[in-house]
Amino acid sequence: MTGAPTKPGRGPDTSFTYVPRYPLLWLLSALGVLVLAGLTLWMSVAIMPPLADTIEIGTQVPWFLTWGLIALTIVMALLIGWNLIKTGLVRHDGRER
Repeated sequence: MTGAPTKPGRGPDTSFTYVPRYPLLWLLSALGVLVLAGLTLWMSVAIMPPLADTIEIGTQVPWFLTWGLIALTIVMALLIGWNLIKTGLVRHDGRER
């Protein structure tokens, strides 16, 4: 028995397949993504020169573009982490834990 519900007179409904959710794995993957976001910020602060240095050299436009891309990367990681957390906390019947 596959556990799939049956339709009267038509056999099992193959559009439904039970897949276990394993909430701990979802939460651990969310933690990994959030750690990567923190490491991205930490490495960016360590590698990027200060704004005052870029103004002296005349390269503030690439500095702002780079920080914009770094901020975008961190925001996307936070959104992915939040999505993974929400997915891990939803029960099989659609309710939150």
